[in-house]
Amino acid sequence: MSVEVIVPDGCQPGDQFLVQTEDGGEFNVVVPPDGFAGMALVVNLPDQPARLLVDVVVPDGCYPGDLFIVEHEGHQFNVEVPDGCGPGSAMQIEVPEGTADDAEMVRKAIAAENAEAKAVADEVRLKQRTAPSITVDGEDEKPKSKLTMSLSLVGGLSLNLSLTAAAKFQVGEQVEAYRSDGSWSLATVREFEEYGFTYTVELMDGRMKYMVEEEELRHPE
Repeated sequence: MSVEVIVPDGCQPGDQFLVQTEDGGEFNVVVPPDGFAGMALVVNLPDQPARLLVDVVVPDGCYPGDLFIVEHEGHQFNVEVPDGCGPGSAMQIEVPEGTADDAEMVRKAIAAENAEAKAVADEVRLKQRTAPSITVDGEDEKPKSKLTMSLSLVGGLSLNLSLTAAAKFQVGEQVEAYRSDGSWSLATVREFEEYGFTYTVELMDGRMKYMVEEEELRHPE
């Protein structure tokens, strides 16, 4: 297939200029030795790989800007949720080349992000451990946080107070976590830090959030 193009202003023999096709493709054209600005050229379109489109549905917990992985005929590739879409939205996307390599890069990036975030959290925390589950009369009691205070009294006496508060969410429970963009995403509680009274949660795309305050979590609506 051939098309007619016009050499743009400022182009001289040997220069290249970009031509855009009707389907959004682009290719370069070289001005011939006898070419000049305004000259009409008939050029053959380069072979374009067939575009493969597939229908996908945005999974739960994914909002504009989030990434999720789509699998097609044994290959996986990364898709970003566009503006105006959310959980349950139907989309038609183009299957890119090198999809297996792209998916592997995404998995490695997520793993590196999780490792870096965990290292920072471990450095800040004074002590990190999962709160135990205590069985009372056959029922699991929620993990609790214990706060000890020491008050100095007149005459050199001191008063030690011990306060215990139950955690609102349990390890393994599915919750919604507050995002920096003001939205809420589904997540799973992985750890409870009883000394700092914070949580570690895993988002649906595999990313981890550390030192999450209780007010940043809620039960799914």
